[in-house]
Amino acid sequence: GRCDGTCTKCGRGKFANDDNTGCGDCPAGQFSTGAANTACTMCTEGMYQKDHGKTACTDASPGHYVPDLGLSYQTPHVRCPCGQFGVGASPTKPGSCQNCAAGHFKGAEGAYAEQCAPCPAGQFAEGTGFCACKMCAEGSFQDEKAQEGCKGCPAGRFGDKEGAIGVHWCPH
Repeated sequence: GRCDGTCTKCGRGKFANDDNTGCGDCPAGQFSTGAANTACTMCTEGMYQKDHGKTACTDASPGHYVPDLGLSYQTPHVRCPCGQFGVGASPTKPGSCQNCAAGHFKGAEGAYAEQCAPCPAGQFAEGTGFCACKMCAEGSFQDEKAQEGCKGCPAGRFGDKEGAIGVHWCPH
């Protein structure tokens, strides 16, 4: 149906059917802004429209994405397991998970935006992807956070506690 001056003016959020004798609502995932539309426009990537008969699309909410044209829904970004955090997400991409760096941990599965935390003093994570930090063993200490290992007590001194946070925990 081409308009030859006798088109039905359907209004915003609607379109004229093929023979221009009636109007229909734009379907979910599409919209129209003019008064004499012969078709609706699909929502772009990163936007969606869940309802019929609308004049605009909605941006993907924070923590969500819309990967294709004309969608009526948004999808949450990936959830990352313990020991991993999210990278590379956008309004059009789900993102992926990456291991926490050495000296850092993430204790449980969580939303994409949850980041890894540094190991506190007295603890360490010697590699990547840790769900929990390890306590420094007896005879060692760690006085800094976000470390990959512990420091040994100085010669002639010995610590008898796990998780020591300073050399003062290594008595003579």
